[in-house]
Amino acid sequence: MELKTKVQTYIINYQCDKCKQGNMVFQGKAKKGIDNKTMMFQHRCNKCSVIQDIKGKQYPQMRYEKVEIKDVDKLLDNLHSESKNLFFYSLTEDCRKSMEEE
Repeated sequence: MELKTKVQTYIINYQCDKCKQGNMVFQGKAKKGIDNKTMMFQHRCNKCSVIQDIKGKQYPQMRYEKVEIKDVDKLLDNLHSESKNLFFYSLTEDCRKSMEEE
């Protein structure tokens, strides 16, 4: 049986330790670490091009967190209030333009 769950998606980047401006990007190469068990994944900075092996992880990553129903309701309430504000702003702008035309 399929079950559907509401989730929030996150992209996790690893900031370059050298330049602190770029993000490390997995290069498709892996090797065993010193302990011969842990994998080391080769990454390259997308700004300074430094190469670094990162233990046990590949970046960027996508992660998902389950969204609780109360969080969804809160989000919808916020969206609803933003929509109301936009509607009133548009209405006010329309009134101002029509008054200028008179």
